[in-house]
Amino acid sequence: MSLDNPRSDIDAFFIVPDDISDHAPTEQVLIGQERLDVETYRVSQVAATVEQIVSARYGQQGASQLDVSVNTIDFCCRALYGTVVYGRAGWEELFEPLRLDDTPLRHFATAWWAWKVSNQSEDFMGAVEAGEPDQAIHTGERLLINAGKAFAAALGDYYTPARFVYTQLRRSAPPSFPYQYFVELLRGSWFERGFDGSRDVMAMTQSLLIAAETTAWDLSGSLPWDAWPDRFDHSTTRARSIDVLPLRGNDGVTLHHERVTDFQVSVRALVVWGLAHLAEDEFRSELDRLGTHFAIDADHAMGLLAELRARGLAAPAV
Repeated sequence: MSLDNPRSDIDAFFIVPDDISDHAPTEQVLIGQERLDVETYRVSQVAATVEQIVSARYGQQGASQLDVSVNTIDFCCRALYGTVVYGRAGWEELFEPLRLDDTPLRHFATAWWAWKVSNQSEDFMGAVEAGEPDQAIHTGERLLINAGKAFAAALGDYYTPARFVYTQLRRSAPPSFPYQYFVELLRGSWFERGFDGSRDVMAMTQSLLIAAETTAWDLSGSLPWDAWPDRFDHSTTRARSIDVLPLRGNDGVTLHHERVTDFQVSVRALVVWGLAHLAEDEFRSELDRLGTHFAIDADHAMGLLAELRARGLAAPAV
């Protein structure tokens, strides 16, 4: 899962017994033309970090266990991808909970990036409502990057530095993903429509999170999601509320609105909400295809859509 460029260094982790006290946590070593970033961890630190990811609980009961440094996810990512070149017997077992099944890491990393998106959406919409174009473009970029990172994590591409979101989506996203449109939005093309273009940013952000949260939990990395917004008609009557973001945890799905009561919904309702921006024929076509994965028939879907509209989570029918 390398993301190397010509100036990349090599990361080396040293795991030491707990009773060794005089070690440098991080240092750089130059060997010829190669630079090693050497990080040292005690056995207990490794065990605690892995356990923190594997046993975390988050969702409707709160997100406090997602409030960790990105370094926690980064360490587990490197432990998963890395190669043990030398070590004491049994120490490799420290990483077995991740290497035998990376599902807990997939769930945690996806939820962590989505949580960051939720926290940043207020900054973006606040800048839009305040009429601050520079702030809006900057915060919109951060919003899209973090939503893209959630999607990458759902696909099992966990590497954490934000600058690599482009490489990760090029190599891991399915062919249906509109990569070029995503990049154009990141570069601020949405502002060609003025602040009305903020709908494009929020629509793509929502779709990235919906795709991530259905993929990470329900589809084990196999994505059937094709319902990406691609310069869709802004007058469409089938539109999601732009102030709402989906957040998934161990115990279900929350449609989160910063200023309104959160709504707890089923996975099927999340899928239907994810299709709500599509025109009638596209909606039914996508529903037929996705219904095989989520067991949603047309009548049930229309009932869910009506309920979402009644709660103000999707635009009413005209």
